[in-house]
Amino acid sequence: IGGSLSQQPIGVKKSSLKKRSDDRTSAIIKILKEGNRQLLEHLKKTSAHIQHCMEIQSKNFALKKFKEENMFLLQDLNSIQDANIRAYVQSEQKRILRKRVDQKEPSASTSIEQ
Repeated sequence: IGGSLSQQPIGVKKSSLKKRSDDRTSAIIKILKEGNRQLLEHLKKTSAHIQHCMEIQSKNFALKKFKEENMFLLQDLNSIQDANIRAYVQSEQKRILRKRVDQKEPSASTSIEQ
């Protein structure tokens, strides 16, 4: 009879195993959620960094283009002997000036509307 007293009631072992299994599953889920949170945070930082680099690259490209356009604008047409080259440079100067005027006009009209 003494041996029967040390036995667990029916279902206790099964319940204990299920609880341990549930605890392990919960721990794994918690670890996965934390890993996903860290990964998402890292991706956000990386995305922001890439966006910042692209903005800098875009500004550098615009500055380079602006400098190249200024080279055309500063050309003295009288110093160019070849008529074809002179005509090309003159047409580029007009195009650049037109573009810059057009870029300034929208900002002027929006400030008038406000």
